[in-house]
Amino acid sequence: MIRTPRDKFIELMSENVKANGLDETTSKLAAVLFLEAEEISLEELAKKSGYSLSSTSTSIKFMETTGLIHKYKRPHSKKIYLKMENDIIEVMLNMLKKKQEYIIRRSKSDLPHIISEYKKTKSSRQELNIIEKYYNDVLIGEQIIGDMIKRMEKARKI
Repeated sequence: MIRTPRDKFIELMSENVKANGLDETTSKLAAVLFLEAEEISLEELAKKSGYSLSSTSTSIKFMETTGLIHKYKRPHSKKIYLKMENDIIEVMLNMLKKKQEYIIRRSKSDLPHIISEYKKTKSSRQELNIIEKYYNDVLIGEQIIGDMIKRMEKARKI
């Protein structure tokens, strides 16, 4: 079978998405959606990807909750339409901002209290050391992610 440049790009993009922990189906759907300049119906996506409507729908629900895609209906239509940002810098920026917002902020807020409680009890010293290291790593990660966001936003303005 002759593979087109489109097929090769979808395979590459799918592998890149899988490297972020997504499954095979979701990764391929993301790759197919990434190439779409305009919104695409759920049915069209299933057809283009070769997956069943049921598999496509299940993966799309996950992709929507993670913010990877936008799902909506048009007025007077029962069809579901999908759109994925195909500006990779914007995609990476959004992912970094979500990590910053949901992981870093919550960890920074909760971990000092958890560490304090560990110190007050006779809990495992080994566990406390692990948690303290995790907290320090979170603080380092916050700086790195913050720097990456600033650099990407600066690059967008060039």
